[in-house]
Amino acid sequence: MGSLMGVSVGMQRIYAAIQRANSHRYPVLIVGEAGTGKQLVARSIHSSGHSSSARADRPFVTVDCTALALPLMEAELFGYAKDAFIRTPEAKKGMARLAEDGTLFLREIGSLPLKLQGKLFQALQEQGFSPLGSTERFAFRARVMAATQRNLAELVARGEFREDLYFHLSAVRIELPPLRSRRADIPLLASHFLEKYSERGQPIRNISDAAMESLLNYSWPSNVLELERAIRWALSFASSAVVEMDDLPPVVRVAATSRLRDPAARLSTMQPEYLAIINALDATGGDRTAAAHLLRIAESALDSKLQTYGL
Repeated sequence: MGSLMGVSVGMQRIYAAIQRANSHRYPVLIVGEAGTGKQLVARSIHSSGHSSSARADRPFVTVDCTALALPLMEAELFGYAKDAFIRTPEAKKGMARLAEDGTLFLREIGSLPLKLQGKLFQALQEQGFSPLGSTERFAFRARVMAATQRNLAELVARGEFREDLYFHLSAVRIELPPLRSRRADIPLLASHFLEKYSERGQPIRNISDAAMESLLNYSWPSNVLELERAIRWALSFASSAVVEMDDLPPVVRVAATSRLRDPAARLSTMQPEYLAIINALDATGGDRTAAAHLLRIAESALDSKLQTYGL
């Protein structure tokens, strides 16, 4: 779906959530750890759906809520009038106006200053706003999507985030799973990054079973972004058409080796049975009884396979 990629149950849920979000223009809150692809989800919602051809041509404007201090952030978001500041001979349109009837994407909304949260909520409620230093009103027509890796509910409880804005933005909530909980997607993603970063004139490199096993057993604290960097690292060190375990970043090799010390457990994690087990555990939240039911095997058989694969 767009630039999103994955066959796991977790990603299928994300695809379904995106399709539901395309049936309306309510605000969308996208939450997840760093590197899980929150902006890719926002872009997919923006450009897909029944009216994808029309919506894709509309502006997709991004505001990084961590980038600027309060006065500059307010000017960036809502613009300012002529002479609103010293040495501002011309007015400037803010991102809210530049987005027009497209999408205004607010990155890391949890870092937006409390005072500006109030102005944003007022603009959403009244569907209009005034730039800094002006009484002129402009319509706020853009669809707002916001993303964060912070727990907004906790920020609300501590008085650091407005409750009314939180509930307004949460009209649709999409929570992205970390890569460690959708390991079935790792081979697909790794192959994609291999193709993306392999130099022209060189054959597309493959990944050895041992290297893939390491990728599957690493915890990926920075998620897909870290996997992408690991593949770029491996390509810079690989001396043949196949990426070997020694070509991977040291942190991946060390962590994977520590989890796979028993040679008897070093079976190929590329085989369909392994991936099916990972998918079933993902779908059931780690419930072995339910996972065994999905796989149509006895729970004792699943326990045996979990031990075999070192899961």
